[in-house]
Amino acid sequence: IHRMPNLLAEVIESNQRKVEVFSQEGDVVEDVPVKRSMDSKGFVNIMYGCDKFCTYCIVPYTRGRERSRRMEDILREVEELKASGRKEVVLLGQNVNAYGKDLKMEDGFTQLLVAVAKTGIERISFYTSHPRDYSATTIDAMRDYPNIMPFLHLPVQSGSDEVLRRMARGYTVERYKQLYDDLKKKVPHIAFTTDLIVGFPNETDEEFEATLDLVRYCRFDMAYAFIYSPRAGTPAANMEDNIPLEVKKERLARLNELLTEIAEENSRHFLGETVSVLCIGTSKRNSAVYSGYSADNKLVNFTSEKDCVNQIVNVEITATHSYYLEGKVL
Repeated sequence: IHRMPNLLAEVIESNQRKVEVFSQEGDVVEDVPVKRSMDSKGFVNIMYGCDKFCTYCIVPYTRGRERSRRMEDILREVEELKASGRKEVVLLGQNVNAYGKDLKMEDGFTQLLVAVAKTGIERISFYTSHPRDYSATTIDAMRDYPNIMPFLHLPVQSGSDEVLRRMARGYTVERYKQLYDDLKKKVPHIAFTTDLIVGFPNETDEEFEATLDLVRYCRFDMAYAFIYSPRAGTPAANMEDNIPLEVKKERLARLNELLTEIAEENSRHFLGETVSVLCIGTSKRNSAVYSGYSADNKLVNFTSEKDCVNQIVNVEITATHSYYLEGKVL
């Protein structure tokens, strides 16, 4: 699509049909116009594709291998977003921690994260991380730069080593716990979210219970939990699955009940506290109430006597819920 104007011009000029073939993975294309949907945040793709080939995932087959954008192009986009008044940049990729490997960079993502932090933009967050590539240097950067938000979405998928092996995730539960412990030690107030799959082919009761145990250990602030759904063309789609659907539904219900209980307990700690909130607009349910996100990505609905959209404001928390907070501007 990005080449369409040039190709049309060449066809008109030469009066001949043009055929252009691109690589299967797709090229990293710069300077394509981007429609920004938010005035407060800017979303910046730093890489495309994935090399992990988890047995249940179709992404490497549909989006190709990992391709990183050049750091200078990313930083230029961040500077443009900052100049336009955006308060936060969100760095995006299927596995951001693999950034720069194809460019032969050492600790590429940490290098990029630090460079973005040094631009002075007020908030930086990133999605999605993979436990297999998450490094100690990235943890240190999150500790050392206050504009890197104390929030991490780190998909674990299962609390069972055997299930992780069948998924080809490339790490153990112990490795995940080590990352969690290191992050909590160096960034004490970090919020942790994750992805979880229940009912992966032949998941036993014991393997599911191991997932519940991990949830109790990490006390996630939120998790996206799903029943496994086969994707045609992936290795897992060919695995024998002897788990009845009703069992999968019952496991998902138990998991969600535990996640909600923990999230509610985590939220209670905010009651009476003052949090920094980036206001993104008015609440979808009540236009008299503003809505935004705290530094640790907690949704906050709050009242204010003045317009505070696209501003970072201090909010006193007056009520807590499992997945959002309520308050008033100070």
